[in-house]
Amino acid sequence: AGVVGLSPRVVVDRRRRARVRVGCPSAAFGLCSGVVTLARGHAVVLGARRFALRPGQIRRLRISLSRRERRGLHRRTPANVYIAARDAGSTPSREARNTTLR
Repeated sequence: AGVVGLSPRVVVDRRRRARVRVGCPSAAFGLCSGVVTLARGHAVVLGARRFALRPGQIRRLRISLSRRERRGLHRRTPANVYIAARDAGSTPSREARNTTLR
């Protein structure tokens, strides 16, 4: 049982923070921990954030974007959210999702 990305779209606020919702399934063994990476295409990484969640917990992570990256974003920019995680039983989980930055 791995981490689940719950955000159909990613919203960037005025302070250049992108919000991504992630959750740890209640069937997970111990903590789910890993990294969420926000990227544009395969080459441009906009930001990343580490996390640790208890089983059954859902959290909204804030990923800070640089001013340069924020200026380069237009309304409804396509992006990818990559989640690499594992639970305490060392069960690896990877998820890649296409999304829209708003």
